[in-house]
Amino acid sequence: MNRFATEHTDWTDRLSDFMDGALGSAEHTEVEDHLSGCGACRRTLEELRAVASRAAELGPVEPSRDLWGGIAATIEAPVAPKTAGAQVIELPTAGQRRNHGPTRGRDLEEALAPRRFVLSSRQLAAASLALVAATSFVTWSLRGVSAPEQAAVDPVPGGVIMPTSQIVGPPADLAGELASLEAAVLDARADLDPNTVRVLERNLGIIEQAIDDSRRALAQDPENDFLVEHLHRVYERKIEYLRDATRVAESAG
Repeated sequence: MNRFATEHTDWTDRLSDFMDGALGSAEHTEVEDHLSGCGACRRTLEELRAVASRAAELGPVEPSRDLWGGIAATIEAPVAPKTAGAQVIELPTAGQRRNHGPTRGRDLEEALAPRRFVLSSRQLAAASLALVAATSFVTWSLRGVSAPEQAAVDPVPGGVIMPTSQIVGPPADLAGELASLEAAVLDARADLDPNTVRVLERNLGIIEQAIDDSRRALAQDPENDFLVEHLHRVYERKIEYLRDATRVAESAG
C-alpha cells in the first residue's frame, strides 16, 4: 500500500466515529475540514449514512428464541484448549489503533452486592438504546457478506458444538473487564426484576448475534480493517451496555 493510500485510510477509519458523534471537538473539526476537500471521503460518509438509515428502518432484531441459557453456559464454561491447526484472528488493541490505552474497568464490588434491582422502562431504554441501534447496524451491514452454510468449528466433549464466539475470544484489552461484567450480571440475575431480565436477554442476544456475524465475515476476509474495527467496536458497545446496566441497577437500588 502506498503512502497516499495509507494516509487516506487514516481518514476513512474515522468516518464511523465522526458519523456517531464519538470524536473529540478538535478531531471532529479536523475531519470536517478534510471532508470539505475530499470527494472520496464524502461519498464514503454518504454510503455509511445510507446504510445506517436503512438499518434504522428495520428496527431492533428480536432473537428467535431465549438465548440466555446459551449465554450463561458460555460464561461459565471452561476455556477449551487450542487445537492443532485452529485459526485465531489477532485483533489490534485500542492502544495500537488510537495510540492510547483502554479505559480501566470500574470497581464491580457494589454491583455484586445482594439486592433486588427494579428498573423502570425509561431507565432500561436509556441504558440500551444506543447499543441496540449500533449493533443492529453492524448486524444488518454484514448480512451482505456471504457466509458458509455452517461455520467450521471443533467438536468438544459431550457432542456440544462451540459457538463462533467461543472460538475467537474478545480482544485482549477488553477480555478481563468483559468477563467481570458478565459475571456480575450473571450473579445478579436472580435478584433482578423479571422485566429487567427480559430486556437484558433480548439486547445481549442482539449483541451476540452481531459479534458472531462479524467473526464469520472476518474468517473469510481477515485482512479487512473495516471488519476488524467494527468487531472491536461491538465488543466496546457490549461493555458499555453492561456498565450502564450495573450503574442503573445501583442507582435504582
